[in-house]
Amino acid sequence: MIRAAALLAALLAAAPASASEPPQRRRAAEIIQVVRAATDALGMRPITLVEHVEPGLYRVRGGDCSVLVRIVTAPNRPPRPSALPLPAFEAVAGTPECG
Repeated sequence: MIRAAALLAALLAAAPASASEPPQRRRAAEIIQVVRAATDALGMRPITLVEHVEPGLYRVRGGDCSVLVRIVTAPNRPPRPSALPLPAFEAVAGTPECG
């Protein structure tokens, strides 16, 4: 019984946010996508800070660089077989500013 409860908790924590979920779950899903986009943009620089600037906009710092990451509504995505649904948004990183 404990294993089943732990598995259910892990699955719920890993599921992407949807419009019917509480705002804190949506924000958590956004941050995950922001970190993924910023990691690609910053390359080998480790992320040291994720800052919520305004709704839909984050600033991510890595080393002596920072990059703005915007949350945009994703176009209708085709369903993926045997996978969790994708969130209804995606994170798009800008060009890193270093110096």
